[in-house]
Amino acid sequence: MEAMTCSYLSFFFTLITALVVLFLFSRSPKRDYRWLYILISIILILGTVVHSQVMYKIPENMTPPEASDLSLYSVIVISFISSVQMFLGSTRIFDNGFQDFLFTEKGVPYLNWLTFLFVLSVCVSLFAIFNIVFQRVFSKWNLRLNKPLKPEEEVHIFFGETKYSRILTREIAGNNTIIVIEYPKDNDAEEVSFLKALTNLSKRTEKKANNDNDNGNRIPRLFSAKRNNKRSILYLKAKRKLSDVELSDKSIADILDLKGIDEYIFRSNTFLYFLSDIEKENITSINNIRLRVDQICAGKDENKMICHIFCHAKKEGYNLSREDDYRNHFDIRFIDSSFLAIRQIICEDPESLPVHFVEINKEGWGQNTAEKVETSEAYNLGYVTSDFNAAIFGFGELGHDAFDFLFEYGAFVNETYTRSKFHVYAYDKDNDNDLRAFKKIYPGLYKDAEEFIDIDNNADLTKDTFWTSFKNNKPEHLNYVFICAGSDDLNRVILENFDKCFTTVLEASSMRVMVKHSAGKHAHKPESIKHIKACVHYFGGDQDIWKYKVISDSAFTFDAKEYYAAYKMASEGLNKRDAYDKWQEREIEIYSPNTESIIRKKRIRQRSQDFANCLHLTTKAHLIGEKFFLLASELAKSIPSTYQQPTACSVLSEPHCLNCPEPQELSKKMLTYLAVGEHIRWVASHIVMGYSWGPQDSDEEKTHTCIVDYDSIPDRPDNGVVNFGHVRHYDWIVIKTALEMAASKLLK
Repeated sequence: MEAMTCSYLSFFFTLITALVVLFLFSRSPKRDYRWLYILISIILILGTVVHSQVMYKIPENMTPPEASDLSLYSVIVISFISSVQMFLGSTRIFDNGFQDFLFTEKGVPYLNWLTFLFVLSVCVSLFAIFNIVFQRVFSKWNLRLNKPLKPEEEVHIFFGETKYSRILTREIAGNNTIIVIEYPKDNDAEEVSFLKALTNLSKRTEKKANNDNDNGNRIPRLFSAKRNNKRSILYLKAKRKLSDVELSDKSIADILDLKGIDEYIFRSNTFLYFLSDIEKENITSINNIRLRVDQICAGKDENKMICHIFCHAKKEGYNLSREDDYRNHFDIRFIDSSFLAIRQIICEDPESLPVHFVEINKEGWGQNTAEKVETSEAYNLGYVTSDFNAAIFGFGELGHDAFDFLFEYGAFVNETYTRSKFHVYAYDKDNDNDLRAFKKIYPGLYKDAEEFIDIDNNADLTKDTFWTSFKNNKPEHLNYVFICAGSDDLNRVILENFDKCFTTVLEASSMRVMVKHSAGKHAHKPESIKHIKACVHYFGGDQDIWKYKVISDSAFTFDAKEYYAAYKMASEGLNKRDAYDKWQEREIEIYSPNTESIIRKKRIRQRSQDFANCLHLTTKAHLIGEKFFLLASELAKSIPSTYQQPTACSVLSEPHCLNCPEPQELSKKMLTYLAVGEHIRWVASHIVMGYSWGPQDSDEEKTHTCIVDYDSIPDRPDNGVVNFGHVRHYDWIVIKTALEMAASKLLK
């Protein structure tokens, strides 16, 4: 019976060992060592227990038996040391005393345990050595010997290991090549003392306790790829940082001491990531890349698309002009946490868009009749009947990005075909952040800034006096609130004080309160919140915003291309294939080193509008409502593709809706409101980009003749050619395209 039990035990250990080995190979060459630390800890604990049991059993099985006189402390220390030695390939199984007991009938179970733990520890050690030591050698040779990449294959190269890159590598599609270039440690890097490490650990533990889900705060040290990876992730150790030197006569490969890396960098489907927290380091690295791009393209006439770059840097001020300048050399996007936090709301949280917090006018109408009826199943008319009021607590970088978001996505048309009332109340303690400074950022609002925003730039959000004053004078009918004053603790204090300004429980549909938190959507709402708890939503956590679909347009590229094709088909009568070719021609024009800067900026702005139109489809769909949404296809047909009338079109006598589906009167109203609303949205989007009205359209000067009311849009016939037309018709074509895309999605 005992022999059978030992046989089963031996089989069990063999199976577990095989499974662990397979698991180790399945994880390679991934670099999440947390699970490895856990496995080592389990082996050490079990090894210590088994060794100590054997040490107590040996005297009892001696001839004659003796009583063990070993102290508990000695047994534990010796057992622990013996367990550690197993990871070095050493075992006490064959030591005198141990073998006298282990190779007896009573010692066989213990022998099985020690053998199992010894084999497991050796496998773990070999795997750790491979990952830590040989992996770099393997990756380096793999880089040199790799087969040439196909033009359509994507390569993602991360320069330096950061918490952001660890998250992003999990988000990139599994069939793409990923290269991680590890930078050498800075010589002046601060040495972390043992006491400081314990303090940091204590702070992290305390922070973790304040959240429902600790995954929201913890950023794992993980470089992983999807299970369907066709290529391994390559981990390469660079000799120096790309930002350390500027050597005009050296290639990137020579600077980094990574032979073959240039062939991966300078290609159209390569994406480079500079995500250091030190902005200067990222900018210097990009300058080194640009220098070599100029060398490669020198004297070449053919169009050449050279790499795409994501750079962690402030997306404001001087960097925006830098971004335009760099586009003469490669495709670049500056990204920072503030910009991404707002973009995450737009891309992944459609329920938080401002359109859900305004009242949309509805009318009941009898089907196939001109008779207006009272019915609960009313039609949306596409215009709003309520004002949009917002508050921003903390009007720094994120606060300004929040204003941009609200100003564009909160741009609606009212019953009189003008922009509905919009106002933001901003609170901050920065004395330099006043209305005068604000006007410089948004020249398009210079004259009317007071209409749209009040800035209290001397507000101490931590003082009871401020909150007493705010409670007594708070803006009425707030639709939207951003709390983004800096730290998580400060934002929590503001949230709690803001809650005390209300005396009744607010429904979630009446207001949205967006709170910036490092844990993002995993953050825990304070128990002290009583009145606005249903309205509170957290955003901006690193795990939430540092995603590939958030930092890039990848999730919308297909829709944007479809939108562009539909627009060209609607406005110019092209077939779909020719429209796709037009898209590709524009892409080549954008990335070609031979394209004039003025033309490139214009094409980039045009392309950004295609992406913007896709992002605004959710807003348009909500304005249309379900009943008109079902009529999308017929409504789209009622708008002609071209507008050839020689006279200027009047918004109230637009002939586009003569063939609207029933109820016709309501359909014509709704389409007109949507067209005017599209112009209002377009103006808002350009104002937040820094544009203002000017006597001519200029992307260099950031002026545009159409940043005016809808009725004042200039009409410009195209030199007698078929007039596509008059500028106002652009808005109708945008609505036509949106309806066609909505109809196509309904049919799927």
